[in-house]
Amino acid sequence: MPLSGRLRFLPLSGAGAVEDYRLPAGEKAPPRWRSLIPLDETQFLAVTASGLVIKVQLRSAPVPHLASVVDIDVQRPVDVEPAASSGRFVIADTGNRVQIFDTANFEPRGTWTAPSRITGAVWIVGDRAFVEIDRKELVALPLDGEFKIAWRVPLTSSLAGPPLRRD
Repeated sequence: MPLSGRLRFLPLSGAGAVEDYRLPAGEKAPPRWRSLIPLDETQFLAVTASGLVIKVQLRSAPVPHLASVVDIDVQRPVDVEPAASSGRFVIADTGNRVQIFDTANFEPRGTWTAPSRITGAVWIVGDRAFVEIDRKELVALPLDGEFKIAWRVPLTSSLAGPPLRRD
């Protein structure tokens, strides 16, 4: 659960308490959490509105606690939901930049800059990332290989949810 300057784990069962993950203390007010994205049973991505992405892991020793595994600052605010799937995460910032990273070690896999404002959540469906531009266009970007537009389609309004894949 995202709280001011920290993350708290709330177990579904009657399991014991888990120590919170606390962001390092700084001079600024605690950042606003943008998104929490599960990766597996013990790990998730925590994204702040200022562009900090932290991979957090539930650990059991020496006491149950949440710990930062790796983090990266994308250097710009994030105002749309990022996405993660199949070992990759995709994040869009307020500078219209879309970046893809490996979820294991946060190694960069590609960057693409949209021609104008990114207005909807980033979606991952299959081997593509989908990005909505100005509520007028949807672009598909491949997750592997060159991170450039695979195709685009005009929109008459924002997407209400993720695109569906049909094989």
